[in-house]
Amino acid sequence: MYRQRKLPHTSKILRLIGFSSFKNEARMYCESAMESHALLLCEFDDSVLRYTTQPFTLTYRLNNRKTRYTPDILKMMSNGDYQSVEVKPLDRLQSVHNVEKFQVLQELFPKVVGHELRLLSDKDIYAGGQIKNYQSLYPFRRQPLTDQEKTVLSITPSILSFRELSEVAHSSFTIAMRLVAHNSFTWDVLSPLNPESLLKKRAA
Repeated sequence: MYRQRKLPHTSKILRLIGFSSFKNEARMYCESAMESHALLLCEFDDSVLRYTTQPFTLTYRLNNRKTRYTPDILKMMSNGDYQSVEVKPLDRLQSVHNVEKFQVLQELFPKVVGHELRLLSDKDIYAGGQIKNYQSLYPFRRQPLTDQEKTVLSITPSILSFRELSEVAHSSFTIAMRLVAHNSFTWDVLSPLNPESLLKKRAA
């Protein structure tokens, strides 16, 4: 299989859960709630330009038997690289069968596909409170920042609390949420976002 130069459309394999992607301007489909939460992480990861789900299927051999594998996600990164992702609960990843299976696949991917296969578990996805934070912020990320919001950001101190951000230039909770949702600040995403959360403005 050659290295992907363009992201393919999502396949028709097991379309069970729909996820509305702002980054892709499209509805993405996945097989579980955990996979949809993995897509939410992609939405807030600025190193991910675009992504698709169930992008391709390859044939490989495991224990001298021919079998097929489809990754859950294919990401196009900002540096031009690609990364395939398998999303699975940690206890299943640690089963004897899957340890052997993904060892074979992770060795195979760079040689055959041209990029790495990453394993993403529930331990990674549900670390701290990041999913709850991103679920709260995501509705505020769906539209680009307005000129008014960019102006508020330009006069914002380099370090402040979320409460202070909502008060900058008679700002509002909505503007504060939109600025945070658009990754205008770094903050402890593993802890619940609250009025006292400390925000550090990113360099322009």
